[in-house]
Amino acid sequence: MDITFCDVNPRLAEVAPAALAAVGLVDRVKVVTGDVTRLACDAVVVPADAFGGVGGAADTYRERMPEIAATIVEMVALRPYCELLIGEALAVPTGQRPIAYLVVAPVTRLPAAIGAAESVFIAARAACAEAMKLGVSHLAIPAMGAGVGQLPYETAALAVAAGVAAALGRPAQFPPYHPFHVP
Repeated sequence: MDITFCDVNPRLAEVAPAALAAVGLVDRVKVVTGDVTRLACDAVVVPADAFGGVGGAADTYRERMPEIAATIVEMVALRPYCELLIGEALAVPTGQRPIAYLVVAPVTRLPAAIGAAESVFIAARAACAEAMKLGVSHLAIPAMGAGVGQLPYETAALAVAAGVAAALGRPAQFPPYHPFHVP
């Protein structure tokens, strides 16, 4: 599966190479600056809250796929307790090409700033695993947690890269301190 990290903020492109190098994925993940919904890919990861709210990404998805935000909330409402837990991912068919699926992965239970990036790591791992289960050939991932979640781009990029590495079965090599804590 081809993987592209993509965000409209050029900061992701600046910090992602170091994050990818830290987990051994420099050769495996492409990094671009731009609108993730404009990439020619099979699936796009959508960071969300546990009830399907897509927060800062909502405007992008509503503009490009007007009915999709409501579809995400409706599909989450059909799940047990009407909630998608952190560590789960939900493939939402778009009915459009080239992006056939949005892979929704909660990074927080409720819309809020993220104090520690473990949830981003877990969400990225779940989203990548869901895409592999679907047989996606090209997955695009934004800077999960860096927008509404207010994580620094360096922290978000490392958490996403580590989550992708874990889903691909590549154990991440980290310094002795825990890399996901945000002071």
